[in-house]
Parts: sequence; C-alpha cells; structure tokens
Amino acid sequence: MERESRESSEAAAPSRTLRLIFAWVVGVVGVLATLLSIAPSLFVAFSYLSAFAGAVLAVVLVELSVPIFLALSIANAGGRWWLWLLLAGVAVLLVVLVGPAFGALGVFWLRF
Repeated sequence: MERESRESSEAAAPSRTLRLIFAWVVGVVGVLATLLSIAPSLFVAFSYLSAFAGAVLAVVLVELSVPIFLALSIANAGGRWWLWLLLAGVAVLLVVLVGPAFGALGVFWLRF
C-alpha cells in the first residue's frame, strides 16, 4: 500500500513541476508584456507632476495584478485556484469599470 502511494506521488511530481514552470512563465511574460504595453502611457502620465499620479499608480498596480493572479491560479497556490481566478476577474472588471474615469493606460489584454 505504501509503495503504491509513493509511486503515485512520484508520478504527480513532474506534473506539479510543469504546472509551476508554466505558472512562472505566464506570470513573468504577462507582467513584462503588461509593462511594455502601458509604458508609453506611464511616461506621459508621470512626466507631469499632478494629483493624478497616485490614481495612475493604483490603476497600474491593478493591471499588473491580473497576470500575477492568473499565474497563482495556474500554480494552484494554496489549493485555491478558484480564488486567484476570481481575483483576476475582479481586477479585469475593476480596470474596465474605472477605465473611463482614470484611463486603462492602453493595456494589451483589454484590446480583444
């Protein structure tokens, strides 16, 4: 019995490793692609000293959280993949809803 459980845990290890590698790739590529797509808007927004810098920074943080939440969902961090996926959906919804007021900064994943 113990031998069977050890063999099944050894068989599950490669799939867990692949899932973690895929999650890291999704997270890193997603954050970098998001930063590259909003960089022109960030340069314009932060080139002027204004009261909107804090609001722009808040929108940037929400936009950057989407690929991070998706990566956590793929990695099944804490066994709560559904929570990370729900948080990614809430972040996208938040960006869409506050976009008319603060601007979406031209993030690529909203242009579909």
